[in-house]
Amino acid sequence: MDEKIDVQSNTVNTARDTAENTADAVGRDIAEINEKIDALISLAEENQMMIRNLYQRARMATVFIFIKWFIIIGITVGSFYYIQPLINNLVGIYGGLTGGTGTDLFNLIKSI
Repeated sequence: MDEKIDVQSNTVNTARDTAENTADAVGRDIAEINEKIDALISLAEENQMMIRNLYQRARMATVFIFIKWFIIIGITVGSFYYIQPLINNLVGIYGGLTGGTGTDLFNLIKSI
């Protein structure tokens, strides 16, 4: 009878050891999975920050391009507005030199 108890207690102890080893292995696996999840979360946050910076730079580039073209068009229109009296004077001088009124040249410039 003692032998049966020893065999049974040995089997029970072996089962207990196996259960403890399995629990330890599961605990290590869970800890490893948690570490990987934390690494993935930090990587996702870093990616989100980089994407946000890219969108912000794209918006700023769009604003600067709009400002650049506004300045270019403004300078073109403004220069034509301020240069138009000089063009009129040159057309008058040209008309005086050629003996005509200069309206042909003035009409040519207006058509452009």
